[in-house]
Amino acid sequence: MHKPPWLDRYAIGGAAICVALLVFGLLLDARAAVVNALTEASGVFFGAALTALFIERQRKQREAREQDKRWRARLEEEIAHNLGQMLRRVRTHAVPHHGTLSDYRESIVLPSGPLIPGVKATISSAQASAIFYALPPRVRADQLRRSAVDAAIADGVFVTVVDGKVSPSELHKALVQVRDDLGALRTSTWNDTDDWVAPLMLSLSDGFKSGAATVQVEANSLLKALAYYDRIEDLFQSHVAALRLITEVDSVARTYPRRPTTPFGEAMAHNIRAERVTTTEVLHLVRQGLYPFGERLPADMLGNSYEEQVASVTEMVTKTIRDGGIDPASLGDDKIDEIVRSMIEDFAKPEDGIPLIERLKPTN
Repeated sequence: MHKPPWLDRYAIGGAAICVALLVFGLLLDARAAVVNALTEASGVFFGAALTALFIERQRKQREAREQDKRWRARLEEEIAHNLGQMLRRVRTHAVPHHGTLSDYRESIVLPSGPLIPGVKATISSAQASAIFYALPPRVRADQLRRSAVDAAIADGVFVTVVDGKVSPSELHKALVQVRDDLGALRTSTWNDTDDWVAPLMLSLSDGFKSGAATVQVEANSLLKALAYYDRIEDLFQSHVAALRLITEVDSVARTYPRRPTTPFGEAMAHNIRAERVTTTEVLHLVRQGLYPFGERLPADMLGNSYEEQVASVTEMVTKTIRDGGIDPASLGDDKIDEIVRSMIEDFAKPEDGIPLIERLKPTN
């Protein structure tokens, strides 16, 4: 462990005092004086050392507080900037640009079947009005900043390590959500092109002029508008939650409903989740030594039931023996069965893996 130079100076000073007092006691030629000198010297030495340690601890705490303030100031500016891109001024307050669609989002239903060019969707005039005012100005990924968020996560600024165990704070987890939501908006290819916006806005405008109760729009353009709303609403809410933690308005992250990952509904979003592996799940598989990160094979790769697994492994073992030039019959069924069941015992159990997510039938 590194020891500051001034701490050595305190130790040398304490030792010098100790020697001086000891010599003084010897000169007095009094045994009691020597004892007293040693006692006083020890007290001075340890007192100096404790004072030095206390000062060092105070210095580190002060530096930690200052670093925390600097990081919070940097994050505060970045998150507030991004929120400013998602808001518009209304008299003495601000509202999200996309907020006009909030009351109508759940009632808008996409047509069933493939949304190929030419397929139309029917929406009410109220829904059309909400979309019309929610889209412009549309927030693009390149308008939003993320350098401070990425750096704070990468450096583990708001992560503590106690007894070797990493413990992410509420703020760290909130920043991770902001990062993920920024990434979701950035990777949405439709968000960086306007080719779908103008035709949709024209259809909505024509619908208003007609005075009809319903409006016909391109289904594919409507899909993109709804996808944009879902991503920007998640992004807005995660930014608000993070900023309230950064500014210490909240000490615990506020909860808010998350939008589905696809406009096609909860069932489709659930099925997408059933196919994806999260960062946490990857780390779990690595630590468990499971395929493809280790040598352990999951038993359910060879069948959902024990009987199916026995049958699959028996077939593989029999083929391996035969390919080795040995007649499986010469070993006997009992021996092969013993080998098979022994191998299955070494396979990873379902509870060793990641949670099973059953697919659902889409409702649309």
